[in-house]
Amino acid sequence: RGDYDGYNECWGGLPAFREAIRSYQQREALVTLYTDPYRLDENCETGRAHGQEWCVVDQTGKLSTGYEVYNPCYDLPEVRRWAAATMERVMRETGADGIRLDEVGHRGWACYNPDHHHTFQEPGITQWQKAATEMVKMVRAGMDRVRPDLVLTTEFPGYDYMMPYLEGAITYDLSVMATPLRPLECNLQRFYFPECKPYELDQQGRDPQFRKLFWNGADSFERYFPLRFATILNENEAAYQGRDSTPLLSTPGQAPGVYVNRFADGEKTLYHCYNASGFTHDGTVLAVGLTPEQHLFDLLGCEEATVRARSAQGVAVALYLLRNDVGCLVRLPRRLAVTHHGDEARVVVSRPPVGAHLVLADREGRWLLEQEARAGLNTVPLARLTVPGAPSCVKLMAGRRL
Repeated sequence: RGDYDGYNECWGGLPAFREAIRSYQQREALVTLYTDPYRLDENCETGRAHGQEWCVVDQTGKLSTGYEVYNPCYDLPEVRRWAAATMERVMRETGADGIRLDEVGHRGWACYNPDHHHTFQEPGITQWQKAATEMVKMVRAGMDRVRPDLVLTTEFPGYDYMMPYLEGAITYDLSVMATPLRPLECNLQRFYFPECKPYELDQQGRDPQFRKLFWNGADSFERYFPLRFATILNENEAAYQGRDSTPLLSTPGQAPGVYVNRFADGEKTLYHCYNASGFTHDGTVLAVGLTPEQHLFDLLGCEEATVRARSAQGVAVALYLLRNDVGCLVRLPRRLAVTHHGDEARVVVSRPPVGAHLVLADREGRWLLEQEARAGLNTVPLARLTVPGAPSCVKLMAGRRL
């Protein structure tokens, strides 16, 4: 709520804080801090010196004091400079890996203070997002001077001019942004600005089973994905982190009310299919090209995908989806041939990548057994299974990547 200094001496002050951060980092944790630059408390030095002077004045002529503190006007250059210098100092002196600027990205205020020399807004017309974006840009530059890999996030993604300076933002796509005009909440930010990661805060419990979140390929704030979704997102991370993605894919024969998002990484393409028709769907969900060297696999069903029709252009693929359910299909090079013989699985591997290994997994994505993958025939003794669970599929993995 201000200068972010005066580290609590009762807990050892800044040296103890730095040591705590280092200890978490040694355990491979990403340590990010928190502050709210839209709150300036008069208990800090800057608040005492400039709180009233910098404060937003609302249309009634009163100071804006949300959360019982001054709300500084970011259309003032001196306020932006103060915020940027403060964040740079905090990153430098704490050694943390990043910081979240709470509230930043929301609509902000229109300031009516006649003594303010605003950079962007004209009287009665708010340009808060422009001013906030300029502040975020300056914070980003200061953090880059400390360490270019520092992480900057906000509570809201703001708008398209702000997102290039952010690694991520909390989103409220399922709640605040929900409207009857959207039959299904597709987070377009996630597709057009994939470097700004959306962390959905489902504060109203609109998606308790994470189906919409998974369909969007977005991340979750304060809640953990079920294992079956987390496994797919982690094992295909490059597809979800990259720019080769398409929202609301339209293909021939697609059923009304069934929506498809596409995510690709080289030879691998994932299709997330959501049934928002209001009824159970049992039929075609999309049509895709498929060569003899490729196959389609149902990652959530742990089985080869159901092909209903073939043509010179490709195949029509079917799924059984309950109302408001999600499916996940992946198109991959055909590299495995698996047969079951008594107490062993026989897997013929073609063109394995360097360091590849075979994994037996259950329907939830748990790894039950793994061994080195060699070109040609591989024998997997099922008696070696020690993890509880029934094997449902065999995966060819390169490290943790499918």
